[in-house]
Amino acid sequence: MLKSKTSRAAGGEEYSALTRGAARGSSWDDDENDAHDERPSGGGYRDDPDDDAEFGISSRSNGSDNELKKPGRGSRSLSCLSATVLLLVGIAAGMALEVHRRRSAFSVGVAPPLPPSGSSEANGGGADVEKENTNKEDDADDDDVADDDNPSYDEEPDDASSNLTSVEPLPPLSSLVRGGQITGDVSWLLDFAVVDFPKCGTTFLMNYLSKADETYINHGEVCSMDRHRPQKVVNRYYPIIKDKRYTNDGRRIKYGLKCPEELETEYALQDYVTYFPNIKFVVTVRHPVLWFQSYYNFRAYNSYPLKMPPTDQLIGPCQQGYPYVPWNCSHHCESGNMKVCTDRAKFHHALSRLGKTPMDTAEEKALLGHKMQTIQTTNKIFLMENRQIVMENPASANFPTDLRDFLELSTDLAPLKHFEKKPDRYSNTEALKEKIDICEPQHAKARAVLVEHGRDAAKWITEYFLESPDVTVTSRERFVELLSDWGTDPCDDREKFRL
Repeated sequence: MLKSKTSRAAGGEEYSALTRGAARGSSWDDDENDAHDERPSGGGYRDDPDDDAEFGISSRSNGSDNELKKPGRGSRSLSCLSATVLLLVGIAAGMALEVHRRRSAFSVGVAPPLPPSGSSEANGGGADVEKENTNKEDDADDDDVADDDNPSYDEEPDDASSNLTSVEPLPPLSSLVRGGQITGDVSWLLDFAVVDFPKCGTTFLMNYLSKADETYINHGEVCSMDRHRPQKVVNRYYPIIKDKRYTNDGRRIKYGLKCPEELETEYALQDYVTYFPNIKFVVTVRHPVLWFQSYYNFRAYNSYPLKMPPTDQLIGPCQQGYPYVPWNCSHHCESGNMKVCTDRAKFHHALSRLGKTPMDTAEEKALLGHKMQTIQTTNKIFLMENRQIVMENPASANFPTDLRDFLELSTDLAPLKHFEKKPDRYSNTEALKEKIDICEPQHAKARAVLVEHGRDAAKWITEYFLESPDVTVTSRERFVELLSDWGTDPCDDREKFRL
């Protein structure tokens, strides 16, 4: 926590003691103390200084130490003059102390308290700000539950903003957002985004980066971009960044968010390019069969008593006649599939939208052939396979340093933890009956389609996508080796894939 020296005038007693030949002044406690309340939502500081010290000044006679000598006529005049001088000195000292206090606060980088969230002053002078849940969008996709097979970086993270402070002026929010529209340059607001894919380790990445003091990522999904509401991202992050931009030793904090479907929805990518053209994307992928089982079971359990369709009815797109993942429904999609479908396992289709490959050969076009918009982006991408966050897997060896370098951090990220299979957290025995074992015979048809998608995705990623200088992977040879088994059915080697 940032420690600072704060002060305030102490002792409310007026200078009435001057009529008795004494004066009372004020001072401040010079001991360091924790004078700020951490606010994960970015809401300002709360002053909580130590009790201030006081000292008294008295006039003593040449006689008894405890007796005041009665003044004569001359001494009375002198006493009055002295009282006047002391009064003026006291007033000047009080004013000087207040100036000193204000300057001291800024000299250690402490921002003044922000007004309550939602006030016109806090919003930069009257900008339209929508009230939001601090941790998660109300209509988010509920994909922020950590995968069962991931290391346990899913405990409540320390808020990275607790030791940040702002010393640089920012443009007022009213100059950036007005009338529900972005009207100014907000490209500086975000540094990175964990954008895809669900049930591939995005929650692990969110919690992992939350532990670093040089990164800030909202604890929970922020899916405003795929809902075509970029102004909500600005409204959410602006007060946090205004309050806190640097670590104690002056390193700039990198700000990010997580939403594991941004490359698959219709609006998000275009809005990123328009408003955050320099943002870096972090993407994690997974064997399509394992991904499908995990996502299906997540939906089936958490949506109970709503029923998921049989897996053979989930082959194809999530919504007929619409190439994107629907952004405006989850549990109540018209299709009833809760956005679980085999086409979402075509990870290469979503990645190709970033425009990092030529797409000028018949072979590459045959691997793609989707109808989603492709944009020639300049954004940098960090791509990893889900198994690269498991410490026991050799492909994870360079993950912390490679991600650190990609995000341009000056300090190391935490080492990975040993893999521990988590105990079953599911207590609803009726909902548990809705989960599937993807290796059972009734799922063979969907599994065959998923293996085919995996084979195509692995080929395109390794032969085309990795050739782009904008794409970074950790432990490239190991990464390619992991993708080589996407064209095989994991049910043929359950032990290898922990099925």
